[in-house]
Amino acid sequence: MDIKRVGTQASGKGSADWFTGTVRVDPLFQASAPARVSGAKRHV
Repeated sequence: MDIKRVGTQASGKGSADWFTGTVRVDPLFQASAPARVSGAKRHV
């Protein structure tokens, strides 16, 4: 597990395939092999 401080990872724009309007996505954690799970928080 790699713990990072809030705000140290860049936010991204929510994909139009999944969201309508303007959405910011903040990454919470990334998958480490062999896992395929990641997490993020969306802000509308």
